[in-house]
Amino acid sequence: MYTTYKNLRFADDCLQYSHYDEGQCWAAYTRYHRPKVHELYIPQAMFNLVLKGRKRMYEGTTVYAVQAGDCFVIPAGTLLCSEILWEEAAFESINILLTEDLLAGIITEHCPLHLPRTTIHLPGCDPTGAWGEQLRRRFLEEPALSRTETTAAAIRLLAARPQWPAILNMLRQVVGPPVTAAINTFCDDLPHLRLLDEIALKCHTSKATLRRYFRQVYHTTPMQYLWQKRLEITGFQLRTTSRPIRDIAFSAGFQDISHFYHAFRAAYGVSPQQWRA
Repeated sequence: MYTTYKNLRFADDCLQYSHYDEGQCWAAYTRYHRPKVHELYIPQAMFNLVLKGRKRMYEGTTVYAVQAGDCFVIPAGTLLCSEILWEEAAFESINILLTEDLLAGIITEHCPLHLPRTTIHLPGCDPTGAWGEQLRRRFLEEPALSRTETTAAAIRLLAARPQWPAILNMLRQVVGPPVTAAINTFCDDLPHLRLLDEIALKCHTSKATLRRYFRQVYHTTPMQYLWQKRLEITGFQLRTTSRPIRDIAFSAGFQDISHFYHAFRAAYGVSPQQWRA
């Protein structure tokens, strides 16, 4: 199921240049030469800039078509899926961690909004590719890249976009330990979770507290969020694997195939077969 994105890298066939600060990887340039799929748990907020190529990002029942020049801002504790698509040229991207301690010294604005916490896609954030190319050269040529300056430059790029208030809302929002514990539980045990009682027990909190926090952060309930993630996984695997539909549904936690077909059509607007075609 989901794999934790530790140190901004995977143990797979990609070329990567990483930058570290006090032993922690805070930024990485990555290049893939062939298609790749990942089911991801993102523990810390992250800025993602696509330099070359295309990919699809699946979050809940939303599928983002991402191409060169697009940015993604991903909240801490996000579960999502990534599909790097086949191109003649390599896929290249840059990831920068947006940690709370560093952002506190860069962002001074207060957030006027209260929006659900979600990934934000910024098409054409770097339309000419000049900003990304300059950053790529610095990643490859400078052995000691300044973390504060690089993060501040990324924030300035984001702040110039109309979506900045929503980004600011996401970066400023306090999640709370119950939500973090629940997301970790979903990451580890998504197919087997059945009742809110067992989720609350694993998170060492009450059902009421868990409901309250999820309403504040995601504007939904813990169980609705759980089913969204099951639909996310099934939609992703239907597009990226040849596994039988029943196997995909059952492995994601659906116990009744007719329930799966009904839920999938309600979420995506088409049947699983049509989605896969």
